Amino acid sequence: MVQELQSVLGGKAVSLPQVFIKGKHIGGVDEIKQLHEVGELAKLLEGFPTQDPGIVCDSCGDARFVSCLNCNGSRKD
Repeated sequence: MVQELQSVLGGKAVSLPQVFIKGKHIGGVDEIKQLHEVGELAKLLEGFPTQDPGIVCDSCGDARFVSCLNCNGSRKD
């Protein structure tokens, strides 16, 4: 996976995770944190579906990175 990312990003060294939004490379953890702190991350995410934060799955605790038969887990829209 790292080699594939390096080829997509022009051969530069990468650390995981790397974030892509609408097919555009945004960056790693540091870049995402900085974008959030200056309010730019919300702008990049405009139009994406959201979920009411008050609703939490009883089976998986709303962990989107795991498969859950109750709420669809990592396949959530």
